[in-house]
Amino acid sequence: MNRKVLISLILVIIWMGFIFFMSSMNKDESDTTSTSIAIDIVDGVDKITKASEEVVKKHQEVTFIKHANHVLRKTAHAFCYFILSLLFLNLLMQINKYTYFIRNIINILFCFFYACTDEIHQTFVSGRGGQFSDVLIDTFGALIGCIIFYLVYKIIVKRKKIQKIRDKKITKCRIA
Repeated sequence: MNRKVLISLILVIIWMGFIFFMSSMNKDESDTTSTSIAIDIVDGVDKITKASEEVVKKHQEVTFIKHANHVLRKTAHAFCYFILSLLFLNLLMQINKYTYFIRNIINILFCFFYACTDEIHQTFVSGRGGQFSDVLIDTFGALIGCIIFYLVYKIIVKRKKIQKIRDKKITKCRIA
């Protein structure tokens, strides 16, 4: 196994461990973490909008925090699997055994199955439960990862081709 493959594999395992760690938090720990981030978001919105009436502001804050917390938790699901998707695709690129289409299929299936095991794991954590909707959100994050990876990959390949063309022109000019 070459060094790049080993490093890529280690990064995938570390990120999977991070996902497992986050899923191991009980309901209170998880809520406290996401709610504190949601409160920071509300504070930022308050500074930008400069809400004036305290009573209205407090009511809106509580409502907004609940909504922000929910959106934040679901976004965190997608983001974690977006990163896992990028790392796993990088690993598959290092192996370089499959076509791009097959790599994406393997990647999506890998992320889907890991999301399933993650939700099953959460059923054993106090106050938490597994939800298939979270598996779908996770898989969507992985799909977005595939799309972003593809776009970046295409940009890099295009730039390399342009650079080769420039290098050939420069070489021809020097020879002539």
